[in-house]
Amino acid sequence: MVPPQNPPAEIPSLMDGPVDTLVIWNSHAGRVQEADEVRRQLEAEPGTRLITPEHSRDAEAKVRTACQQGVRRVIAAGGDGTINSVINGMADAADDVVFGVLPLGTANDYCASLDVPDDLDAALDLIRHGTACRLDVAELHTASRSTRFANIATGGNSHRVTESITSEQKQTWGAMCYLISGLSVLADLRSFETSVTWDDGSTSILPVWNLIVANGQTSAGRIRIAPNAKLNDGLLDVVVIEEGSVMDIAALTGRYLFDEYIQSGKVLYRQAKSIEVRSQPVIKFSIDGDLVDEEPIRFRVVPGALQTIVGPEAVCDV
Repeated sequence: MVPPQNPPAEIPSLMDGPVDTLVIWNSHAGRVQEADEVRRQLEAEPGTRLITPEHSRDAEAKVRTACQQGVRRVIAAGGDGTINSVINGMADAADDVVFGVLPLGTANDYCASLDVPDDLDAALDLIRHGTACRLDVAELHTASRSTRFANIATGGNSHRVTESITSEQKQTWGAMCYLISGLSVLADLRSFETSVTWDDGSTSILPVWNLIVANGQTSAGRIRIAPNAKLNDGLLDVVVIEEGSVMDIAALTGRYLFDEYIQSGKVLYRQAKSIEVRSQPVIKFSIDGDLVDEEPIRFRVVPGALQTIVGPEAVCDV
């Protein structure tokens, strides 16, 4: 994601006064109405500056500038989209800048892997007193763009589920909206003739329904898409769901909820440091609502990219 060449006017004075912590606050996040008291506490903390950006590129620019001006900690207060904006802004940050998350989104899937509590007071306490460890991030590259993401990129029919969800559904149904919207897609699954080239030089060519590239474990409202993923193993978890029958749909849908679907003969589950994907028709990938429909598309892991605050049961080796 290319940052604006001319940052917003207030950026030069972003760090006026002794600022240690920058909070990027998404005022449109699904749970923001629950967070008034937490916001008041953050705004009252010495050395903390809370900013409400206008859009994702604005958030990136503000984070980038704050890191250049010496901020020591950056907090993403929002959902997975806010997290991605922040980690892209931190791409060139010093190694000791710490990243944390306050879960204001609808599903907060990345927080599940981080073991950040859903309770906002508990999450704020973790930010204040939790342990930070080095975690990987994922990168996506095409001919025209590069961007980082923390959790999962979903392509194929899984992208169509994400695309069909409205803001009103998120507000009304919360994480359940991912399951409800998925039911409408099941009756009209598309197949994509896909080539996946792995980092060992081998290539898998097969018709697929879904292709998922994961750094974290859960997506679509805390469904464990990549149950073997660890946040600091230096690997991406790649899930390829092959084209099948109506019976295969029923079997996979039920097994999703028990982490058993990866044992299906219709699922290819591999780990890799990088992959390249080509398909016909072109698979659209969704990274928390940010759509990518170019090919070839390359994914790679960036090991130990961020010092990140985690809970005691985070899916990483501390």
